Amino acid sequence: MFTRTLNDSKESLQILQNYLWDVVTQFTQHIDMPEAKNRAKLLNQMMFSKLAHLKEIIKGVSHVGEVSQISNIIDPTVVGVLVRNIFETVAMFNVVYVQPKTDEDKLILYNLWAISGYKYRQKFEARTKESIEKSNSEAKIIDDLVLQIEQTDRYKQLNEKNQGKIKNRIDKKEYLVLISEDNIQFLNWQDVTTVMGVKSKMMDTMYNYFSLFSHPSNVSVFQFGSMFNKESNDFLETTTFHINYVIYLTSFFIADYIKVFPTVKAVFNNLPEVESSLINTINSAFRGESYVIHYD
Repeated sequence: MFTRTLNDSKESLQILQNYLWDVVTQFTQHIDMPEAKNRAKLLNQMMFSKLAHLKEIIKGVSHVGEVSQISNIIDPTVVGVLVRNIFETVAMFNVVYVQPKTDEDKLILYNLWAISGYKYRQKFEARTKESIEKSNSEAKIIDDLVLQIEQTDRYKQLNEKNQGKIKNRIDKKEYLVLISEDNIQFLNWQDVTTVMGVKSKMMDTMYNYFSLFSHPSNVSVFQFGSMFNKESNDFLETTTFHINYVIYLTSFFIADYIKVFPTVKAVFNNLPEVESSLINTINSAFRGESYVIHYD
């Protein structure tokens, strides 16, 4: 499932980027969608932006100094930071928008996600009149979102222990949970690939792997030091490895997005077979035949 060269990866990345852009430009229906759906819709545009910026990063950088120069160097650690962000975006979309099966479950997951963001913003010190008013307004929004959760029949039917889990997630500014019939299961980023239906063990440790590049860990530093030498171009091989995972994750996102917005399938139906096969082959290989997108 890995492309052999960075150029191969770039070609696949371009196919996915083109598709996401077609969705951005053609998916204009339902302008008056509820807030939660509008947020979901924007995530396709965000994915396009991430892939477009990633494409620029992997063109490489050059620098001419007084006594030496570098040319077309790609830093895989920088790529890895963006890959982790893409992982979190795809995983969040699945947990918040795909996994909940009922309207009340969808409300709970969306509200937990929204509360998390607003609560993190509350940590910023408000200094101006406008920022104080905004902070107070968002504190009221948080209270309203919590109340909406507590007023659902789903929440009321949970036992005290599981209601406590919801309250814990609110207090901790977390939203990664899986709601089953009578249980709230905490998730972490490593768990989410399984929740997303990914069967391949290749993905199990990838979040931790890419997290190494988001922090100046000892491992990330010595890995960086070994990637650039005159005898080999390890940075190209590592970058190709990273881009492969972007291709997988984006293919997962495309299939999940169609589940949430079925009308988008019209865009997929217009893809040349070679391009739709890229997306379907990845979903089939990693997640099984039930994730294949069939033409209408």
